[in-house]
Amino acid sequence: MLSVPILHTRRLAIIQEYEDLLTAAIAEESGSDPAVDVRARLSAVVLLGASEAAFHRWVHDDGARSYRDLSAQALEVALGEFLPHRA
Repeated sequence: MLSVPILHTRRLAIIQEYEDLLTAAIAEESGSDPAVDVRARLSAVVLLGASEAAFHRWVHDDGARSYRDLSAQALEVALGEFLPHRA
């Protein structure tokens, strides 16, 4: 998929759609406007970045580890390092 330009382009478009939807959902939870809520957009990007990191690791490792395990590991890092819980 990464080596076929049309598939790679479509994949990037889908990721952008997910980013927009996730931003809207996060902004809605805080009662803010997704068009201007930087925290919501950044949170969406970090969460999707975790997914992308897991995907690239999975591809690089030829599926040696499950995508699910890699995703859980990446999400743990994203939540712990980049999106720590605010009290």
